[in-house]
Amino acid sequence: MNSESVNKERHPDRGEAQAWSVKTHALTRIYGRGELQVRALIDVDLRIAPGEFVAIMGPSGSGKSTLLNMLGALDRPSAGRVWVAGQDLSKVRDLGRFRSQTVGFVFQLHNLIPTLTALENVTIPMVGQQSRRQRTERAHLLLEQVGLAGRAGHLPGAMSGGERQRVAVARALANAPAVILADEPTGNLDSASGQELIRLLREINATQQTTFLIVTHDPNIARQTDRVVVMQDGRIVREDNVGSPLHEDLKMWHYSRLGQQIMDGNLEDLKGIVTDDEERRAIASLLQRIDDFS
Repeated sequence: MNSESVNKERHPDRGEAQAWSVKTHALTRIYGRGELQVRALIDVDLRIAPGEFVAIMGPSGSGKSTLLNMLGALDRPSAGRVWVAGQDLSKVRDLGRFRSQTVGFVFQLHNLIPTLTALENVTIPMVGQQSRRQRTERAHLLLEQVGLAGRAGHLPGAMSGGERQRVAVARALANAPAVILADEPTGNLDSASGQELIRLLREINATQQTTFLIVTHDPNIARQTDRVVVMQDGRIVREDNVGSPLHEDLKMWHYSRLGQQIMDGNLEDLKGIVTDDEERRAIASLLQRIDDFS
């Protein structure tokens, strides 16, 4: 048996994992013991291609943030495996270096250091990896990229919420990571600022081919991504490619409580909305054909 065959036998999924920006296999995270045990993630299998822009949705407590923590090596799985940018996280010895070089983080709360200027906040991830001059030059370039060239010397407290989040994006990009993990990045922004931030992230995604995973509760944000992963009770229950506006509206209706009642034939709670069974059947037929509208 040649060395290549031996390598494949020992690591049967290594080559396949290299093809994905993010891959998980049977990823499980359990907190606590006995009656207090919480199964935050249960056998999660996820594949994200390089350059994808993916939304993760689901109710509170469904495991979205836990999943991001696993992908960013902020927490360790109870079982299963995680690969990010081809690296098996169970075998990464220097997790701090991995986090600083391979993934970037954008949180709902920007987590900027309030006593440092925008420029200084952006340079922090580069400390120890580049000279001071190089850090400063790159930070200026990144702030210009996110539209804040004129705000480099401002403290976070002198900036708007949208500006602070753009500083956080610049900081996440400091070391040119392969993957950006964003947990409710628009959660504390008004709708206009949120849309502006998503447009910025999409531009970065398109021009730099950076992979983005964005946790969001906002369907308007999710429909601007390439794919939506829906979680519930620690599991992935659905994955949809984002289609046309009509397709997305029909999908939202299809999976809503009202849509499920219409398709199930339960008219008891629908008086004044659906007048008779013939109308219900017509609407149900439309909702059941959502895949025809992509």
